[in-house]
Amino acid sequence: MMRIENMISLIFHPSVSTSLGFIVIYAVCCHDLLDLVITLTFFSFFPFLLTLILLKLGKVSDLLVTKREERGLLILLSFIGYLAAVLILYLTGVNLFLYISILYIINTLLIFLITLVYKISIHISVLSGVATTLTLLFGINFAFLYIVTVIVAWARVKAKEHTLSQVLSALILFSVLTFLEIKFFLGAFMV
Repeated sequence: MMRIENMISLIFHPSVSTSLGFIVIYAVCCHDLLDLVITLTFFSFFPFLLTLILLKLGKVSDLLVTKREERGLLILLSFIGYLAAVLILYLTGVNLFLYISILYIINTLLIFLITLVYKISIHISVLSGVATTLTLLFGINFAFLYIVTVIVAWARVKAKEHTLSQVLSALILFSVLTFLEIKFFLGAFMV
């Protein structure tokens, strides 16, 4: 039987959290469905598919890529998909999806650089970015996502996949970074 902390970790896999963020943006802003399809394909399905392929090839040892030294290849390959998404979004028209995708790329680059020397929690990095983005763009009703982030942080520590400092550093760094990015780049879209 799967333990609750492992179930929480799977339910809030970074690909799932990313999908939820883009779906909410689509639902609230009523953007073109093509924007949603592009972002879900390249920011959620593509990295998850890459994870499955790397798992099958023995390049990663588990679905959550818990070993720090195995994360670099996955992040770099995912990054290629993210760049493709930004190019396609740019060609279809500049809008909120494009800007959020660019911020996602910036944050992913930082996660990659940190991962070279430190095992920061990608679960918490993504969730805190999503929570901050949705709260700033659409209001305080989305602040409950920080509670979800804390629950997932607990699960990652309880499962012994991260230390408290690894989840706290992810929560603080990516909440603050996303806040600054949104304020600087997306002030016109904020509530």
